[in-house]
Amino acid sequence: MFKVGDFEVCCRLRLHATISNVPVIFITTMSEVSDDTLEFKVGASDFIHKPISALIVSARVRKHLKIKLTQNYLLKENEKLKNRVQQS
Repeated sequence: MFKVGDFEVCCRLRLHATISNVPVIFITTMSEVSDDTLEFKVGASDFIHKPISALIVSARVRKHLKIKLTQNYLLKENEKLKNRVQQS
């Protein structure tokens, strides 16, 4: 059976317009700076090093959900402003 790696999944997510902005958080045992750089290059939003804490995971997820909700709000407001400018 073919197994798709985490990096490949993240890259594939970023290629689809409807889901390309979904936050991706890697939970990793990697500890080198080059590993972290690779995670960001493939489109990771954040990463958490093992061993993990439920408190840290919860805080990071809340942070990225808040960022995503803010981005969505700003995109909608920007669209409204564009429509107003076009109508004037």
